[in-house]
Amino acid sequence: MTKDAEIYLVYGANGQQGGAVVRALVSRGNRVRLVLRNPAQSQFRADERVELWQGDLNDVASLRAASRGVA
Repeated sequence: MTKDAEIYLVYGANGQQGGAVVRALVSRGNRVRLVLRNPAQSQFRADERVELWQGDLNDVASLRAASRGVA
């Protein structure tokens, strides 16, 4: 898998630390998938580098689905 194809998974992207991780990855040209309970309330917007994924840490199936295809 090339760097261009890698997608990084970030939990807690609406928090201070998670948000900083997302901004750092995107600023380096990486693609990220954000697992959010409510994507409509995200501080980030979906684009070619950012995927908003609905999931919950209490829902194992949503986490497994979000984890498919990520670095």
